[in-house]
Amino acid sequence: MASSHDVILEAFVGCTVWLTGLSGAGKTSIAFELEAYLVSHGIPAYGLDGDNMRTGLNKDLGFSKKIVKKTSEESLNFVSPFSEDREVARRIHKDSDLPFFEVFIDTPLEVCEQRDTKGLYEKARQGVIKGFTGIDQPYETPEHPDLVVKTVNYTIEESTMQVVEMLQGKWGRLASAEEEVLSLPSLQLTELDLQWLQILSEGWAYPLKGFMREDQFLQSMHFNCLLKDENCVSQSIPIVLPLTTVDKNRLYDTSAISLYHNQTCYAILRKPEFYFHRKEERVARQFGTTNKDHPCIKLIYESGDWLVGGDLEVLKRVRWNDGLDQYRLTPNELRKNLKKWVQMLYLLFN
Repeated sequence: MASSHDVILEAFVGCTVWLTGLSGAGKTSIAFELEAYLVSHGIPAYGLDGDNMRTGLNKDLGFSKKIVKKTSEESLNFVSPFSEDREVARRIHKDSDLPFFEVFIDTPLEVCEQRDTKGLYEKARQGVIKGFTGIDQPYETPEHPDLVVKTVNYTIEESTMQVVEMLQGKWGRLASAEEEVLSLPSLQLTELDLQWLQILSEGWAYPLKGFMREDQFLQSMHFNCLLKDENCVSQSIPIVLPLTTVDKNRLYDTSAISLYHNQTCYAILRKPEFYFHRKEERVARQFGTTNKDHPCIKLIYESGDWLVGGDLEVLKRVRWNDGLDQYRLTPNELRKNLKKWVQMLYLLFN
């Protein structure tokens, strides 16, 4: 899975899940649902589809074979009708020692046409679109895919879980972390800590991939930004994890820490870095005052004297069970819904 905005955990070996099938088979919906699932579990992922590539990196290539060859090093979700092109993509990954999983989204042509909200099949049958797979261009069904997903009579979530189960069996990354938690020392999170963990795990604080290390903390305080590949990314608020001196001494020599809230383990903090909590400087720079009557400043002064930063591997999506979780959407979920809303508006006004 190519990483979202290059947010890749150190020592983290990714993979590519190549979804292939007819237009309208459900590839994009499954790809973005899979992306959301993986990201919510702390596994960096990014979904690409034919629409993205035709309007972006591969502009003007339309529905041609060239788009598959040109994007075979970074793709997740394409019609990719020709076996030869899919094999090229597989060889590129094999040469780079990266796992590659070909997933055939097996949806009948008549069902794909019924789902076609863009009217592409109709235009292809009218001759407006040339070289459209399934109409005037053949689709070569994969002979030995790693997984066949049937979407008829299945929800998007159910189809996605078939891919997740394949990854658990063949890739193994999803289950191993949950087993590792049992052998790790733990740190209890406050409710505020858990809120920050949610922000980090869902991608709202890019380019952070975990609680701030000391250099990131200082960059945020002094420059109101983070340095990423010689570029500045706005970040004026420190996202840090305080802890007491007792906890710092207890966890100092560990390579990973399990993070708990109310007896539930939400994440693993990898390669922890401990450093002094500059409370007075932090509140002065962030709030322009050190007055402890300010409620947020009071919280900072009452928190631990040390901070610990590191990369997060999130095991469980944060839910508050207050009746509002359905409205707390991740960036990926918002993007997915926005695409649906745009389609609905198109149908409404056309």
